[in-house]
Amino acid sequence: MRLMTEHDLMLFMKSGVLKQFNISQSKCGRYSLHISLTIEKEEFILAGTRNKPREWASLDTLAKHIGARYVGPPPILLSLRAVA
Repeated sequence: MRLMTEHDLMLFMKSGVLKQFNISQSKCGRYSLHISLTIEKEEFILAGTRNKPREWASLDTLAKHIGARYVGPPPILLSLRAVA
């Protein structure tokens, strides 16, 4: 998967090609934001400042980030891992 910067995400939102967000939980229990566009087949992962996938420790903080940064977000899918 390719990385997408926050700046590029905002541009895609303004242009109307944002299809959906997918919140994914990793094996270590952290959350990342995956982005689908109508003009691309491949999914993107939101990048952090060090050009690595941005991760959140809790679903609450990720939800607050989405609510604060993105006005009118697209549909959001949530993929959680079963805890053993």
